Amino acid sequence: MEQTELTFNPKPKPRELFSYGTQNYRVYEQLLQGPVTSKFIIKEMDIQKYTSRITDVRKALVPHLIRVEAKRVCSSLFEYRLKEAAV
Repeated sequence: MEQTELTFNPKPKPRELFSYGTQNYRVYEQLLQGPVTSKFIIKEMDIQKYTSRITDVRKALVPHLIRVEAKRVCSSLFEYRLKEAAV
């Protein structure tokens, strides 16, 4: 197994940031598993106001030096992923 980056600060568990089962909890839990698209959040997770949830997750992760990166895939489709913030 090859480690591609150093991780000094472990990512907090969803329950450390949000109440269990809330939309914020679910979005963050999904981000911990890997990149997630806006379509997946809307269709599969049934979260309509996903941009507000992404904003909440971003704010909660600031003290942990983790950011949520957004990448436009096409005109209305975005992909979100967790990244360690540059210090």
